[in-house]
Amino acid sequence: MNVEVALLSKLLQSGEFSTVIDKQISQKYFSGKYKKAFKFIQDHQLKYGSIPSRQIFQKKFRDIDLIEDVEESIDYWCDELRNKKKHNLIVDNMEKIAEKINELDTEEAYNQIKRLVLQIENEIIISDRLEINKATQKRLDSYMKRSKSGGIVGIPTGFKRLDYILKGFNPGELITLLGYTGTGKTWMEVIWAVNQAKMGYRVLFMTTEMSTELIMRRIDAVWNKFSYTKFRDGRLSLEELKKYEKYLAEMEGNEDFNLIVEQATGGISQVAAKIDQHKPDVVYIDGAYLLEDEEKGEDDWRGLVRIWRGLHRLVLLKKVPIVASTQSKEKRITLSSISFAKAISNDSDVVLALEQDEQQFYDREIRLVSLKIREGELGGAIILNWDFNRMDWSEIYSEDVEETEEIEEENIEKKSPFLNKKLRKKVVIKRKDNK
Repeated sequence: MNVEVALLSKLLQSGEFSTVIDKQISQKYFSGKYKKAFKFIQDHQLKYGSIPSRQIFQKKFRDIDLIEDVEESIDYWCDELRNKKKHNLIVDNMEKIAEKINELDTEEAYNQIKRLVLQIENEIIISDRLEINKATQKRLDSYMKRSKSGGIVGIPTGFKRLDYILKGFNPGELITLLGYTGTGKTWMEVIWAVNQAKMGYRVLFMTTEMSTELIMRRIDAVWNKFSYTKFRDGRLSLEELKKYEKYLAEMEGNEDFNLIVEQATGGISQVAAKIDQHKPDVVYIDGAYLLEDEEKGEDDWRGLVRIWRGLHRLVLLKKVPIVASTQSKEKRITLSSISFAKAISNDSDVVLALEQDEQQFYDREIRLVSLKIREGELGGAIILNWDFNRMDWSEIYSEDVEETEEIEEENIEKKSPFLNKKLRKKVVIKRKDNK
């Protein structure tokens, strides 16, 4: 049975145009004369508020033999049409892929398969949707959850001020972390990942720059708060070594903790495949700018933009937050510090930056700045200890973008003994609510 004819016949028979819209069926799912027929029904619905009668339709499309009494529901035929579109896409592309396989061009065949999977997920899979008169109880439950958690409904980072500002990492959010070379982007991602794994969340950490072994070494050090220098050099004390042995023994096969480290050697399709495989609550991509541009564009900047655009589509499709780090071209960071800032900023829901001047480097401190928050409020900067010998990344104070006042130098010293005079002149105290 011709699926397109069956759906058109059932639609004219039942009049359930709203169901077809709910199923996100559009002209692109039809071919040739059937596409024109569906457009005719759609236009009639828009103009008159109802679909045409069978008689009016047949006068317009005499060459389409409608089915008299179509069994199965309109939902069934919408799904069948979607499956047909998916089937045809696969068949059309498999011929090209087979040619590459026969030519022994395995790499290009593999790339075409990846592009095909992305095309199917972007064009065929039903996207998320809500209506104002539906799922009302779910929305009320969501509000009550926010009211009990101070608005934090996403996955916490373990940094109180940051969680207050962001409301956690939320499903469907792309979080971009910026930093100049050597400021510690990987460390920040590892700290967040460990905090979240300790809370019971499933974490997928993908690395483009470092080996999985080196990332896991940092994870072990952060988890146990070992001096990284001593841990890296094999100089743990006897007591620390016993602690490490106990930790490894307890961790082996423990389903309560799930932090997976994967080497990222491909592009967006590899990230999508790993999300499907591991089903994480949150994903980190360290050095996301080094992901493969699967479209193989000639210009590097266009490839970078395509990567971020692909990540943005992916978070919406998979409904999981992704934290992606990239380089800043300046030490003092603004949105314009991102290479091709406008495109990347537009595709990011949150943009955070790590800054560290020379004095802060010697004082072992760092500034975490919020540059963009789509769902939340900009919170200035959070000053952190940044000492991996003592494994101290605690919050010192926060700079507020809205409320500022001068305070005496001696009071600043009480807040942080590491603050230098240059920094003291710029310091801003916390909000009075101390959030």
